[in-house]
Amino acid sequence: DSKRITLFSTLNPVLVKPNYEETIKLLSLPFYHSNRKDQLKPYGKQLTKLCQSGIIALTLDCEGSLIFQNGELICTISAPPVINKHVSGAGDTYISASLLALLSGASLQQMATIATSAAVTAIEKEHTALCKLQELNIALSPRQKFLSGHSKIKATLKSYQEQGKRVVFTNGCFDI
Repeated sequence: DSKRITLFSTLNPVLVKPNYEETIKLLSLPFYHSNRKDQLKPYGKQLTKLCQSGIIALTLDCEGSLIFQNGELICTISAPPVINKHVSGAGDTYISASLLALLSGASLQQMATIATSAAVTAIEKEHTALCKLQELNIALSPRQKFLSGHSKIKATLKSYQEQGKRVVFTNGCFDI
């Protein structure tokens, strides 16, 4: 997650994570305000040549990410909307979660999904923050109306409170 990613090209890194701004500077491209995925999809081979990396996780903020392997586009990942984002440390969280996912045997699509969820969890909190395992589990779990067990409820409440969210309990039938 270097600001000057080509400095490490002689090391042939397994994974690099440039963001949009770093990538357009590296490729001498114009800045787009939207459709950045479409703008950068054709540049996988050129990025691979410049970075000498097997995997490139190109992050595009609210537009998600593009994952290239050996110059080929493997997948695109969308990012969920974040209302109150504090983006300091998002790249560090993304690359850390990516590395852990890869070391755990995840596919590149699984890696990108996990990394995106971890980064979103971290930036939803006030100030520079990290994503804890319990929070990542909650973020990756399908949204459920029912939480089973005291520990699951407690972990979910703590995660939401750390993100500055309010938890409200109601009684009645609201889904008819």
